[in-house]
Amino acid sequence: KLIVRLHRQELETSYLSEAKIENIDSFITVSPFIFEEFSRKFGLPREKMHMVYNSVDREKFSNYKDQERKYNIGMVGYLPKLKRLDLALDIFDELYNNDDRYRLHIKGKHPQELQWLWRIEEERTFYEEQFERIKTAKWKDNVIFEPFGDVVQFYNKMEYILSVSDVESF
Repeated sequence: KLIVRLHRQELETSYLSEAKIENIDSFITVSPFIFEEFSRKFGLPREKMHMVYNSVDREKFSNYKDQERKYNIGMVGYLPKLKRLDLALDIFDELYNNDDRYRLHIKGKHPQELQWLWRIEEERTFYEEQFERIKTAKWKDNVIFEPFGDVVQFYNKMEYILSVSDVESF
């Protein structure tokens, strides 16, 4: 069986246009909006489409009283540029100027890890500018990039989570 999971960012790629839809058994979408957009844009057979929401097991989040996390701000996923890493850095800059104990933890894949994204000049330029901004900022040591992976431990270290995307799948 071939099952394809679709998120918002795949709407901007040509992957489905190049796929043999008849060879795909199921399409999993993550929200009603994404379900409808993929059906509309790519004419996917609705009988092959299913929606599976991202779920959260709240029992795994239990580190609320840890004082170490008081100044930790997290951002999960910063690709593509519509996730607005630039706005997150603007917010962080303001917070850091008020209290230099704040730390911004950014979790996710590096843009160079996604060849399709890195090939887009506008995306590449955006990230090069953001990385240069971080590198030259007085708060550069307080911005921590964490690798893609399970988010439970990450969330348990954070006091705040930023979501500044122009648009979200959910």
